Amino acid sequence: MQNGDVKHQIVRDLNFSFNDLEFLTNACFQTKNYLSNFPQVFKEELRDFLFLIKYNNKVASFCSLFPFSFQLNGERISAYCIGSVCTDPKLRKLGLAMKTIQLAEKKAIENAADFIFLFADNNKLYNKLNYISSGKTYLAQISSSLVNKTSLNNYRSLINKCNDIKSENLNLKIITQTNLKELLNIEKSKIWQFIVLNSPFSECILSYLEFCDILKIKNMKMYYITENQEIMGVCFYNKGDDFQNVIHSSYYKDRKYALMLIHNIFEENKEKDILFFPGAFFSNFEDIFEYVYIPSMSIKSLNEKKFPINALDNLCSKNSIFVSSLQGT
Repeated sequence: MQNGDVKHQIVRDLNFSFNDLEFLTNACFQTKNYLSNFPQVFKEELRDFLFLIKYNNKVASFCSLFPFSFQLNGERISAYCIGSVCTDPKLRKLGLAMKTIQLAEKKAIENAADFIFLFADNNKLYNKLNYISSGKTYLAQISSSLVNKTSLNNYRSLINKCNDIKSENLNLKIITQTNLKELLNIEKSKIWQFIVLNSPFSECILSYLEFCDILKIKNMKMYYITENQEIMGVCFYNKGDDFQNVIHSSYYKDRKYALMLIHNIFEENKEKDILFFPGAFFSNFEDIFEYVYIPSMSIKSLNEKKFPINALDNLCSKNSIFVSSLQGT
């Protein structure tokens, strides 16, 4: 089955080969095995949500569409994220990326989504398609190097706080997990339940099946901390090709457990400059870390009656709607 525009020789290929898709994405993002960055997205059963366009019978442009759900005032909100937007470098400036995004938007509308978004991107194309930049993603730079004063101050502040925690003589143990897809189901379930119970209410809903898919992402480690054998905090380090030397997706019963995890990861990687993404919990660490921030996402309402763009922007800016780094595509 194909959808085409004969005049412009533009065709959506629904029967594309994943090998062809990987060749395109590897070339565009200058990496190897790009698809393994997002195993929850690039699945055969989600083919209808993968938009690959051919131009003159040549694989040319692509974007993905992935569903997210939120709870807001007791109501379930439906959204879709557009990701992995790319075009063969030799075929750019032909409007192909716009075509793929418009196909994705049409699919989201067919599925009655309330809004659609992309993670922060300054590409002028999204402005042309009426997306607006919204929200902030905070991050703390941590380094023992003397080169960057802010990073060094963050490091010293972390050390001081952790020394105070150590003085409490708590029975703490930190466990490191690699090759996460090989974890036993009982271990996956235990961590997933902890995340769900300790995630901010504004964060997108994480199903167990999606969590298991996310654990297949390459280059990602998981750390969790126990007190008297009870899990008290969990976080993740690195994620695919984009998130390197990044601590993200931290969930905890008390921030001291998150701080001990951050300290542990830093001590294991002292020669590196570490970034800590606190997510929706950024205010919990404002007295410890000096943040910098970047735009969070580009958004577009698909239901102006229910969600006028100004109201949607306000919700995102206040983190009333938030997508975790763990689920980010």
